[in-house]
Amino acid sequence: MVILTFGEGVTSIGSNLCYGCDKLSDITFGRNIKVIPDSAFRLCSSLENVALPEFCTTVAANAFAEDTKLVGVYIPETVESIQNNSFSYPARMTIFGTVGSYAQKYANSRNIKFEAYKVSEVDFPADMVVTVEERRKPNLPNLIYAVIQNSIRIPVEVEWDFSVLSTPGEYTVIGTVEKCDYLITATVIVEHSTLEGGLMLELTFDDTASGFAGGIGKAKPSKIPTLVAGIKGRALRLDGSQWLNVADELGDSLLYGLDEMTVAYYSKKDNNSNVNWSFYAAPDSSAQ
Repeated sequence: MVILTFGEGVTSIGSNLCYGCDKLSDITFGRNIKVIPDSAFRLCSSLENVALPEFCTTVAANAFAEDTKLVGVYIPETVESIQNNSFSYPARMTIFGTVGSYAQKYANSRNIKFEAYKVSEVDFPADMVVTVEERRKPNLPNLIYAVIQNSIRIPVEVEWDFSVLSTPGEYTVIGTVEKCDYLITATVIVEHSTLEGGLMLELTFDDTASGFAGGIGKAKPSKIPTLVAGIKGRALRLDGSQWLNVADELGDSLLYGLDEMTVAYYSKKDNNSNVNWSFYAAPDSSAQ
């Protein structure tokens, strides 16, 4: 038995990748693979069920051809094209997907049985406990797996409600799982902040290799930074076309849970008429 897992960083795979791999029994795709290419999993005689990548758009010719045991395939809503010969045995297959999607239309055109997918359980521990300092967001998973028909596992996103967190103590936070009505819970223990009354973020611009980080925060330049001589060490030159996105170490809001803050910085204005905002606070990096 061979189990194949693609990480989230994988965006493409090659044709004939597992052609004739008769021991391959399980595939977990990273969500960002958009195309299942020609004959990638052809003649995989041990493969019984498969969930296509969550952002997949295309299944090429012979992608799963001559897979004699293949009986269940989950096809996400993003899929727009499947070749007629992508699968060889329509009479014994069931396609799981969303009603009204391309997956259902394809199944009907090939006389393949179609079922709307149904989540039977989610893969998340019932006793998860995380500890976090005051004013910081817990590091809880935003992506977990749900189980549908034929024990097929599909990735689902979780939206956590952290609004209950406040002073140090123990809290139960609730996560809403997409694609189903499931709610999951985790215990969060909030501890006193070690930065009480101190600095959350202190930036210097001398070490570009490790990035601009200090305290519990980090800053990401919007493009390759322009560095010049400063009062002490190097300084960042901002001309209105570049900026720093500042967040905590996890990429979340650095100001989460704060009622007020103080910002201090050295600046030197160029001898021109350009005037831009020095800093701007917003809930996220989306256009405001």
